Amino acid sequence: MRRAASDAGSGRIRNIVKNRGDEWYRPHIFTAARLLGEVIAGTSLEAPLAPVLDAISKSKK
Repeated sequence: MRRAASDAGSGRIRNIVKNRGDEWYRPHIFTAARLLGEVIAGTSLEAPLAPVLDAISKSKK
């Protein structure tokens, strides 16, 4: 069964941060997701990437 893009995106973040222990760039993930959202707003990339970026922002909490 294929997972939704938003589930896959947040799962990758958890894998990198939790399993590999790469904590140094954790705060940058959320900033990058926010900035990417701003850059792609109004483009053809906004709709397909919005669920992934939303999942990333929610995983910060």
